[in-house]
Amino acid sequence: MIYIFLLSYIICTYLTYRIVRATLPFFYLLFFGVMYIGTTYGLNIDYESDVYYFFLIITFLFCYTIATVLFNIKFPISKAFKVYKSKPFIYDSNSTIRLFWFLLIISSILTVFYFYLVGSNIFIMIMNDSSQADITTARVNSYSGETYFAPGYFNQFKNVLFPVSICILLFNNVKNKKIIKFFFIPLAFLGLAGTGQRAFLMYTFLGIVISFFYIGKLKFKSLIIPSALMILSFGVGSFYLGRTQDLSFFATFDNLLTRIFYNEQSESLITFRYLYEIPISYGYDWYRGIIGILPGVKGSEIQHIVFGLIHGNPRGTAALSFIGSIYHNFGFVGVVIVSFIFGFLVNKLTFNFLKRKKEIGIVVFFSFITFYISIYSSGDVVFLFNKGVVLLMLLTVLIYNNRVWKR
Repeated sequence: MIYIFLLSYIICTYLTYRIVRATLPFFYLLFFGVMYIGTTYGLNIDYESDVYYFFLIITFLFCYTIATVLFNIKFPISKAFKVYKSKPFIYDSNSTIRLFWFLLIISSILTVFYFYLVGSNIFIMIMNDSSQADITTARVNSYSGETYFAPGYFNQFKNVLFPVSICILLFNNVKNKKIIKFFFIPLAFLGLAGTGQRAFLMYTFLGIVISFFYIGKLKFKSLIIPSALMILSFGVGSFYLGRTQDLSFFATFDNLLTRIFYNEQSESLITFRYLYEIPISYGYDWYRGIIGILPGVKGSEIQHIVFGLIHGNPRGTAALSFIGSIYHNFGFVGVVIVSFIFGFLVNKLTFNFLKRKKEIGIVVFFSFITFYISIYSSGDVVFLFNKGVVLLMLLTVLIYNNRVWKR
């Protein structure tokens, strides 16, 4: 099955690149490969569920690619991208910059307040040489403890608005850069690394890289030192969380590769095997996930159930692939329809962005949106809310489609 998938994937990815070049629809397929090459490699042809899962993966891949081809017949993204690259970037207006200063300050205050409520910060605990057991317990308590601290709401500010506001202000070449570099950036780092969830630190870094790419200032040589620092931070976090036995480069690199190419893939496969044996929910699971965003309302429990089956403890979430989530909610027909709609929307979003002015804030917003949608091969519909995609889209409309902020 792996060879059939690889051939199909290479053809679809190459065709997509030729049509849209280095834009969101192509980036999505790159991360699609990261997710599903490892998944198809782990499939067992003797399991009916695995064969069916493979069929769903191929169906999604082809439907997404067909939607991309059809969209670009009338709205060629490659041409729009060529024109976009020649546009000069435009600094945000003074009123818009003041708004981002406000968002920065509010996000920083809420970040500090969140860790005050939780009562610990993993990075500070590491600096204080706390035990691995204490660090691991603090990490779990930060998002799944006995007391509910609304981490999903705080994360919108701590993980999304805080770093995004910093990027926008720095790209706008504002005054008072020193306070951003020596106060807000270290505070943002403490916020991103403070829960022990290493992913958001890497996500922010990659969102910034895409911002440089779209603005036209990306130089690969300048990525060497920041990339090394990110890997070092990942390695330190892995060691103190008990994921590696030492802080060596090889242990860190091995853990990073395992995290990227194996952990999520293997867990999502186990999750699909579970979903294959239970009835289709006909959208109810997505409904529960969405209403679970509200305070005090319990959301979908699928990932907690599977995590409990794997680890014997439901205080965590098992990986769930986007395709597996669609299947559980709408069956095979749903995978066909949703993959077409998703492909169309990804292309539409990209085309609309490329047609706009190259304003700093819009570019940074879309860069982070691009990254998070690119990794949306894993997760259910709530992923778009949890990662801040919906928030950034809403802010784009409110700020840049509103004449008040353009003055």
